Amino acid sequence: MIDRFLNKFLDQFTMYRLVLYYLVALLSLAVVLSSFGLLPVKPIAVLETTALLLVVTLVTNWAFSVLLRVPTNQESSVITALILALVLGPVSLDSDPLRFGIVAMGGAFAMASKYLLVWRRHHIFNPVALGIFLTGVVFGDGGAASWWVGQLVMLPAIILGGLILIRKTNRLRFMGAFFLIFTVFLSGWSLFQSLTQGLPADQIGQNLGFSFLLTFETEIPFFAFVMLTEPLTSPTRFGPQLVYLCVAAFFALPMLSLAGINFSPELALLTANLVSFVLGPRGRHSLVLKEQRALTPDTVGFAFAVPKGFKYRPGQYLELTLPLEKGDSRGNRRYLSFASSPTEDELLIVSRFPERTSAFKTKWRTMEPGQALWAAEVSGDFVLPKDPRVKLAFIAGGIGVTPFRSMVKSLVDTRDTRDLVVVDSHSLAEHRVFDDVLEEATQTIGAKVVSTITRPSPGWKGERGPVDAEFLTQHVPDLHDRTFFVSGSPSFVEHVKKALRSLKVRRWRIRTDFFPGY
Repeated sequence: MIDRFLNKFLDQFTMYRLVLYYLVALLSLAVVLSSFGLLPVKPIAVLETTALLLVVTLVTNWAFSVLLRVPTNQESSVITALILALVLGPVSLDSDPLRFGIVAMGGAFAMASKYLLVWRRHHIFNPVALGIFLTGVVFGDGGAASWWVGQLVMLPAIILGGLILIRKTNRLRFMGAFFLIFTVFLSGWSLFQSLTQGLPADQIGQNLGFSFLLTFETEIPFFAFVMLTEPLTSPTRFGPQLVYLCVAAFFALPMLSLAGINFSPELALLTANLVSFVLGPRGRHSLVLKEQRALTPDTVGFAFAVPKGFKYRPGQYLELTLPLEKGDSRGNRRYLSFASSPTEDELLIVSRFPERTSAFKTKWRTMEPGQALWAAEVSGDFVLPKDPRVKLAFIAGGIGVTPFRSMVKSLVDTRDTRDLVVVDSHSLAEHRVFDDVLEEATQTIGAKVVSTITRPSPGWKGERGPVDAEFLTQHVPDLHDRTFFVSGSPSFVEHVKKALRSLKVRRWRIRTDFFPGY
C-alpha cells in the first residue's frame, strides 16, 4: 500500500522537477534554521545569494542559447543556481561586494560550461562542479566553496530528500555502492595515516570509527545525492558506474593531497566525469520526425530518421527534450524506451496520450514531419543477455511492451532463435500494440506469445485476468529456469515481482525496466 501510494505520488513529477523541489526545500529550511541561529549563516545572505545566482544562470543560459541557436532549458538553469547557492558560501552585497561578484562569476562559469565544454552537443563536466572549481582557480581562496550545506543540522533533510530522489530515479544500488566504497576508502585512508604516524591500537580504532561517522557528517551526502547522480555526466550502465564511483569516492577523501594537488568534492567529481567520458563518450542528437503513426485511439508512434553515428541496444531508452512556450510541473524532458530495433532504418518512440496530458506531450503531438527535437543520454541495462542460451520470459504491462518490441524485432531480424516466452497484458483489447511483430516472432524464431486482458469485452477470445502467480505457473511452467524481464507501470512491475518471488524465483533472475521522469 505504501509503495503504491509513493509510486503514484512520485509519478506526478519528472526527475528534474523533483530535484528542483528538493533544493527549494533545503534552502527554505536553511533560511528558517539560520533565523534561529542554528546555522552559521545569515538568512538575508542566503536569500541574496540565491537570487543573484538565479538571475545570473538564467541570463547566461538565455544568452548562449540565442548565440548558438539551441533550445534553452530554464529548469536546468534554476537547478544549477540552487545547488550553487547551497555550496558557495552565502554572501550579502552590502557586507562583501567583492565576494558577491565572485559568486556571480561562479554561476556564469557553470552555465557557460554547458555550451563550451561539450562533445557532440553534450557537456562533459558537471556544470556546478566546474563552476566552483573555476572560481577557485581564478579567484583563489576568495572563490573557494564552503559547502555550508554539509552542516549536521541539515543532515536529516538531506538524507530524507535524497532517499526520495533515488527512489524516483531507481538508483538505490548506485547510491549504496558509493557510500560503501567511500566508507571503505575513508577507513583505509585513516588506517594508513594512523599506522604511518605510529598511533597506538586504541587510537587507530577510534579513528576508524570516526571515519564511518565522517561519511555522513560532512558535505558527502549532499554531494552524492545531488551532484554525483547528475545523469548527463555519469555512466548509464552499472559496470562503468562502479569505476566512476570508485574514482569519485577516492578523490573525495577529506584532506587528500596528491602531487601537490589538494582535492575537494568538486575536483573529485570533475575527475570522475572525465573518467566517465573516456569510458563511453555520449552525444546529443537532433531527431528529425518522419511521421506520426496512430497505433491505437490513444497511442501514437513517432518515427524519426536515424542520425549519423547514433547507436543503441534493443531495450534501452533515451532522453527527449522539447522547447516549451509554457511548461507545467512535469517539465520539458522525458525518458522513453526505443520501440525500434537497431536493425531498422528508423527510430521509433511510442507513447500513450490520455485525454488530459502534459505540456510536453501536447507539444510533441503537434510536431510535423521535418521538425526536430533533441535526444541525449542513451541509457539502460534492460538489454538482452549476451549468452544466447539463457531462457527468457518477457512480461509486459500496457505500454511497457515498448522495449520488448525493440528486443523481439532485433531477434526476428537476426534470426536469433532463443528460448523466449512473451506475456503481453493490457486492460482493454483495443490498447494492444505490436501484434504484428509478436506474431512474426512466433513464426520465425519460435517464441511463445500469451496475451491477456484484465477487462475483456464479450468478444475477447484470449486469456483473461492479471499476471499473478497462478497465471505465471500456468503459462511459464519452467519459470525457475528463466530470466524474467518485466516492464510496465510501477504498480504492474511491483505486482509481477511479488508474484515471482512468491513462486520462489531467485531475485537475480528478475530484471525490471526503469527510466525516470516518464
